[in-house]
Amino acid sequence: MKNFLLGLIVFVFLLVLMFGVVLLEHTVVDWWIPACAAAFIAVATIPITVIIRSKKGLKTGVTAYLIHLAAAGIIAFTGIMSLNHFLPGTNEHHEDGIVVQKYTKTRNQGSGRRGRRMRKVTDYYICVQLPDSTRMEQSVSIERYNRIRSGAKIDLTVRTGFLGWRIVN
Repeated sequence: MKNFLLGLIVFVFLLVLMFGVVLLEHTVVDWWIPACAAAFIAVATIPITVIIRSKKGLKTGVTAYLIHLAAAGIIAFTGIMSLNHFLPGTNEHHEDGIVVQKYTKTRNQGSGRRGRRMRKVTDYYICVQLPDSTRMEQSVSIERYNRIRSGAKIDLTVRTGFLGWRIVN
């Protein structure tokens, strides 16, 4: 039962981290900025862990601190990205982006029982340059990929999040 609960907790933390990464994909910000802020929050909350573990009479080893850093970092990263995305910022406006590049990525995906049958899956991406010369990659469907040409202008809905980072919908 203890191993099941540990596995469930790890699975939930991975889901929370993936939610933060999905929010990062829609945000025009370098990945290291929210990651450094999350790391700072995780390190700043270590004294809380020390106080709680000493009051309960638990040992404080290196493993406890590493687990705290990982868990608090994941929660802080997803919290920062959610704070920027879901709290109100400025109103939406439309910008014309220019498609700089179109490309595909092919990967193998297991299907069937236990992933025995491998099949090739193609993902379609476009690289869009915004008017302030920042570039953003977007995954698109095959229909949109076939309709868009390199050098074409596309209309993007952009809004500024709570922390000032731009979000492209």
